[in-house]
Amino acid sequence: MFTPYIDLHCHTNRSDGVLSHQQLVDEARACGIYVLGISDHNYTENLADLRAANPDMLLLQSAEFSCRYFDSANLDHELHVIGVGIDPNNKLIKEVLSKNEPDRRPYVDQILYRLRQLGIDIGTYDDLKARFPDTHHIGRMQIAKVMTELKYVNNVDAAFDKYIGAFGERLAYVENPLQYASLEDIVAAILDAGGVPILCHLHYYRLDEKENHRLVKHFKDLAGDKAAMEVYYSRYSTSQRYTLLQLCMEYGLMISAGSDYHGQAEWETLDNKFSYTV
Repeated sequence: MFTPYIDLHCHTNRSDGVLSHQQLVDEARACGIYVLGISDHNYTENLADLRAANPDMLLLQSAEFSCRYFDSANLDHELHVIGVGIDPNNKLIKEVLSKNEPDRRPYVDQILYRLRQLGIDIGTYDDLKARFPDTHHIGRMQIAKVMTELKYVNNVDAAFDKYIGAFGERLAYVENPLQYASLEDIVAAILDAGGVPILCHLHYYRLDEKENHRLVKHFKDLAGDKAAMEVYYSRYSTSQRYTLLQLCMEYGLMISAGSDYHGQAEWETLDNKFSYTV
């Protein structure tokens, strides 16, 4: 019996993925995925043409929004929330995206300067733009890709772990000066646009157990019966998924599944077998 699969968290070359929209759809179809959320970072475009070209797939208009959240100690955290099934022309969606998409050149220039101080010269911001003409905004992922291509590191993960990531050695790390839209404004915009807000990769934020509960409860209060959380995530262990499942049950959140596929590393795959029954 044929079992169609679902993946609500995938990226294309419009943000920090490798594949074009159609290439991603083709890869998903080959893995038996027929419900696909194309959720590029702080970016969305109308999928009407893509849907018309792929009538056998349910392609959901989505975006992965960066947002600000203050914990109980008033410390600022960057969280990621996917809005799935949104209207890209919605006024509030356009407002939060405009807040999340200012000129990133000064930020990228600072990272490139710190890398050059370490003997790593991968060119200028304009060089990066020329290398990635389809990418909506240039950032750390594009820097990591070029570092890998030029053999300064073995892979993208190594670039983040040693140089530009928020965790690890942080040899060329630059704090992102961008103040994203708030969690509250992001959730409100997604709901206004007819979408479902999905709290992504909770374990990534390195909050303690008490703060996880506080965040999930607050998210549920904001999103109501449309609140969802990413439980079946390609990089989570069985025990991590179980913890998230328990949180969903305790606070009444819907369960989501996503690979966070970028196509960057050899271990990345769309073949996760996330079925409708998860």
